[in-house]
Amino acid sequence: MYASALGYPPEVLTGDADLEADLGVDSIKQTELFAQAVTRFGRSLPTEGSRLTSHTTLDALAGLLRTLPSASGAPV
Repeated sequence: MYASALGYPPEVLTGDADLEADLGVDSIKQTELFAQAVTRFGRSLPTEGSRLTSHTTLDALAGLLRTLPSASGAPV
């Protein structure tokens, strides 16, 4: 999903690549993409006060996504 949206070949998007420093993805685009991932995987958005930009790699974002409750409220 990220590779397609950013126009990078999938092999460039390693888990430890920094989205901003290594790939040039600004915070607005990071937020948009994460919101799409939340929807795609049926999760709820993080609570207010969460700083998405403190999760700077795909591995960190995947970890955050796994901790979010399902949108339906049912356990995942």
